[in-house]
Amino acid sequence: SPRAIAVGADGNVYTANNGADTVTKITAAGVATPNWASTGSNTAPNGIAIDSAGNVYVTLYNTAKVAKITPNGTVSAAWGSTGAGPYGITVDPAGNVYVANSSANTVSRITTAGESAVAWASTGAGTMPRGIKKFLCFELAKILFLKIVRDLA
Repeated sequence: SPRAIAVGADGNVYTANNGADTVTKITAAGVATPNWASTGSNTAPNGIAIDSAGNVYVTLYNTAKVAKITPNGTVSAAWGSTGAGPYGITVDPAGNVYVANSSANTVSRITTAGESAVAWASTGAGTMPRGIKKFLCFELAKILFLKIVRDLA
């Protein structure tokens, strides 16, 4: 069953299929490729995001990992480590990946090289974060503000 959905810059749509441990690719023309990529047995994909190069990132709830899938469908199922219960995921403009860890009450940050800061930030006891966009929007707004100030100086 699809748990999350993301759209790439090329118009392709991808779903993270929790029950099947797969990713489905749907072209901009509506042609679906079920089981386009497998995340491995009993991984429970929950979140999905796409970077500017077309790489697809999927949170794997049962293994506390992020799978990286290249545009041609090659899967690295243990590309990055997360805290317990990885759920929401997003990618910043530099290609860094951020994951909301619902069981650990943390956010993980994974660099473009796949280096993980598992507990990069705490969301507070009992918060069980599942989404990540508001957090990242705040951080990106702060970065943009600092860049504007620096450019004006």
